[in-house]
Amino acid sequence: MIKKIGGLAFIVVGAFTIMPAAAQSGPTNSRVMPMEGATVCPTGWMEGNGTSGRPALKHCYPQSNGQSPMAYRYRGSCMEGYGVNGTEWCVRGFVTVPEYAAANKINKRDIRDRCPAGYHSYKMVCSSEYAEAPAARWKGASACNASELVEWGVWCVSNYQRLSAIQVSSAAKRDWNNIYTATQGKAPTQSPDDDYSELYKQLFGAPGASQSINERVAPGSAATAPSSVAIGTPCATGRAVGGLLGGKLGKAIGGSAC
Repeated sequence: MIKKIGGLAFIVVGAFTIMPAAAQSGPTNSRVMPMEGATVCPTGWMEGNGTSGRPALKHCYPQSNGQSPMAYRYRGSCMEGYGVNGTEWCVRGFVTVPEYAAANKINKRDIRDRCPAGYHSYKMVCSSEYAEAPAARWKGASACNASELVEWGVWCVSNYQRLSAIQVSSAAKRDWNNIYTATQGKAPTQSPDDDYSELYKQLFGAPGASQSINERVAPGSAATAPSSVAIGTPCATGRAVGGLLGGKLGKAIGGSAC
């Protein structure tokens, strides 16, 4: 049923009212919200599917039992008491993970894509806690600008000169491990056996033998600590433990110590 009030049209379906976009500025858990470009609805909400109960596509419907959390569209920050749910909604009481709250973050196109230098993956987001983090954008089919470097074949990166070698390598290891964990054991799409990107190699040269983490042991085979790693530092000890375990699990544990 369609009602007109003050020249504005409202579609009433059961207990839910689809409000015009101009009226969607505040949080709600009772009215239908337009997705406004979001890819998914907030946690505890349902996306319209064209049925009689949820007729409007690209709209989010609250649960009829009133259990949907208060939510509104994320616009760069959330009000007190609300956290970022995914990267697109502010939800009351939602605990925001550091990656979603980081000032430096960009969305990924695929969960297995590597992040640019200084950034690490968290699901579909690349984020960095470093103030020196470079500017990065999705490359797509176009060439990068003259002031940008192509990284992993998917990013155009600029203003990267302030990064230190340890910042780049530490974020890269964390990136690899997070992708492996999030995909339940799948290696990153780009350079799955190399934690050092093109940008790292251009800025600091190829890593030396003591830095190499390309030694891999097949799961179930006997393994010893890599002879090139000197035991003593937390990073080296972690790699030794990872080598003893073998396989990708060993890599994930070993890399987390660095």
